[in-house]
Amino acid sequence: FPLLGGGNSEADDLGGEDGNLAVYYSKARKNGSADLYYTQVKHLRRAKNGPKGLVLPTNEKNLFIKLDESKLRKLEEIQKGIEL
Repeated sequence: FPLLGGGNSEADDLGGEDGNLAVYYSKARKNGSADLYYTQVKHLRRAKNGPKGLVLPTNEKNLFIKLDESKLRKLEEIQKGIEL
């Protein structure tokens, strides 16, 4: 689950570079697309008697993300510029 702060434009952000990175670094990378569920941190609850790190989301939303190679290349170029 990508965790969000506040504001109204989070869905727009996730549909862009953020969503592409989430899918790229997930198991769904080989499929080229995935359903991305997201919620705000305040809507996460720890699972009782569950393993460490397991949370139960509420008020989650769903986006269908298709990998966009041009956005991934753009992010890679930005990363290379920062490293220099």
